[in-house]
Amino acid sequence: NAALTQSLSSLGQDLLGLAQGGIRNHFPAGSLWFLTCLWLMSLVFPLIRKWKPVYLLLLILVIRFVTVKVWLPSPLDAPSWWYNLDSAFCYYPYYLLGYLLIRPICAFLKDRRKKMIWIRHAIGIASLVFAGYVFVCQADFILPLYNNIPGYDLLGIPLHYLLMILSVIYVSWLLRNVKILARVGQSTLDLCGNENLIKLVLPPLAHMVGLTLPPGEPWVICLYTAVLILIVLFTLIPLERKLEQRIIPFCFTAR
Repeated sequence: NAALTQSLSSLGQDLLGLAQGGIRNHFPAGSLWFLTCLWLMSLVFPLIRKWKPVYLLLLILVIRFVTVKVWLPSPLDAPSWWYNLDSAFCYYPYYLLGYLLIRPICAFLKDRRKKMIWIRHAIGIASLVFAGYVFVCQADFILPLYNNIPGYDLLGIPLHYLLMILSVIYVSWLLRNVKILARVGQSTLDLCGNENLIKLVLPPLAHMVGLTLPPGEPWVICLYTAVLILIVLFTLIPLERKLEQRIIPFCFTAR
């Protein structure tokens, strides 16, 4: 009876956690909390996407100021709102910044003028050097310079992260014609949704056939991660999409 009561109590807590949208650090679902967070951001986005860029930029600054200086402790340190609405506030400036920058970035990458090609490679290589230095040395030499930026103390925008994103954009652009990488990039939400499932299912299956993962070796971890991505990409995602094609018409077709 005690075991049954405990099981029912645990089930009730899990169901409540699901109903609350899987609050980060409160629900055992790994990174899946970000899906409900992203869903909320996507719901609000159509309401403000038609604003003029200057108003969107102002909104970014206001949200950043509130989440850095007013909303203490930070929602990222102590998340508690349903469907991760508090975390969505913290991530929304980057969501909007991506929307504002995507067109100029794409135009910059597609510009075929010789001068722009040289500028593109110069910025890309510089960003790679910066990212490599930060990764290898585990130190950020640009942080002390932040204090000289007007308004940084009020906004706390992590410029070093944005600079490192430039290196990711540059490498992605260089590898844009590699089809398998393009497919991985187009399936990021599906991969995120399957992360916990594959990490829970694959290790026991590998152990059953005598395979083990050597701990502590970075190259092995990278290889293991690549294998997991490929397994999800070519097995789980196609299966889920077939199920989706069957389930959605069944649920929404008038009878």
